[in-house]
Amino acid sequence: MPVVSLMLAAVSYRWVETPFRSSRVFAQSSTRGLILGGTMALLIAASATAVGRYAHHELAKPQYSQLFQSRVPAPRGESCQHRFDGEELTQCVLGDSSSLRSIALFGDSHATHLIPAVERAAAALHLRVYFFAKSGCPWTNVTAFVPSRQLPYLGCDRWRERVMEYLDAHPPELIIVAAKGRFIVADSTGKQFTADADSARFASTWRRGAESTLRRLSRHSKVLLVRDVPLPGFNVSICIERNIDDPAKCSFARAKAVAGPPWGEDARVADAISGVRLLDLSDEMCEGAQCSAIIGGAVTYRDGNHLTAQFARSLAHRFELEFTRLLHQ
Repeated sequence: MPVVSLMLAAVSYRWVETPFRSSRVFAQSSTRGLILGGTMALLIAASATAVGRYAHHELAKPQYSQLFQSRVPAPRGESCQHRFDGEELTQCVLGDSSSLRSIALFGDSHATHLIPAVERAAAALHLRVYFFAKSGCPWTNVTAFVPSRQLPYLGCDRWRERVMEYLDAHPPELIIVAAKGRFIVADSTGKQFTADADSARFASTWRRGAESTLRRLSRHSKVLLVRDVPLPGFNVSICIERNIDDPAKCSFARAKAVAGPPWGEDARVADAISGVRLLDLSDEMCEGAQCSAIIGGAVTYRDGNHLTAQFARSLAHRFELEFTRLLHQ
């Protein structure tokens, strides 16, 4: 295990290599040096064994296992997500690939982090899943802004339209849409604004874009709008690492984590369009006023906004229930 190896290397360097190289006694007599060196080698071997046993004992504790699991990426889907430069239309098939019944998952990395739940639910119901995702590209019909490039994300707009055209031509029974709730928007002049700096403008822009997309998608398919997960405002996995014996310190206030647009707009948009249903996962992640960093033995977030694969799998029952409701309406 890498952590154990690092611990042993540190012990060896500090207590064997450094004293041996700097010792005058070792330098003055090769015989004496060999004897002392052999003795030290035996001592360090014994120490290493003790350190190794201690490290394995510590790392076997549940909190360390939870932390390691939080950093294991989803086994499927990540490679299917387009990065910022990819605009071509490609698709991954998940779930029951042999099924004649199909659904689609469409959005950005917040659609990708739902794959463990969506795929498990789809497999249970014998549904094929077509997956379309692009980094930082919301499903809603708005132009995002890329801070690292200081440019409007026009590649996202072009890619989104290609996905929409495909779904128009090959409509699945159900389309799941999911995206990060907070991003920078660019208007028609290229000027940027955010939910925090201009809440009312962001809300109206999101609502218009969402209505445009959802009305188009719902012409031929049922639509499940997944409200974004609560945003902690800090890296949960790192917080747990720093508070390994008291992970409760990494919980966060629910009200702040879902404050402002688009959380407030999603329900209004879903209610206004026939064939669209809203799925809010907040109750699965927050009990009362607080959202937990560890639920059911799983760390909830692998960073500051993406769910861990382990926790996402635990949400499969919610998706299975929603799929069943929508597909039998």
